[in-house]
Amino acid sequence: MTISPADQGEAVLDDASALPQREHVLAFAARVDAALAAIAESLRSGIAPPVERLRTAERELAQALDATPDEDGARGVASAVADACDRVTDSVDTLAHLLRQRKHAAAGEARAA
Repeated sequence: MTISPADQGEAVLDDASALPQREHVLAFAARVDAALAAIAESLRSGIAPPVERLRTAERELAQALDATPDEDGARGVASAVADACDRVTDSVDTLAHLLRQRKHAAAGEARAA
């Protein structure tokens, strides 16, 4: 049986005794939380989500995680966290982009009618 890199990362996280760069990870999580809240509000209200892209924050977090010393497997945990945050960023940024496109298209159709 072959284990995917994502599953390996999740296994590393399950076995981790500590979260590397915890404050950086928590700050990134707060940005994700705010972006998802804005997206949810956008869906309820029907307006385009005023969400800034997460990629810059994710890259800053990835740099901090990359600086994690390789002690007690912390480097592997940091790599798994960086990978997971990259996937979250792709998902949230894509969702916000699609919602903005949909709202702009609907606005253009309304003006044309």
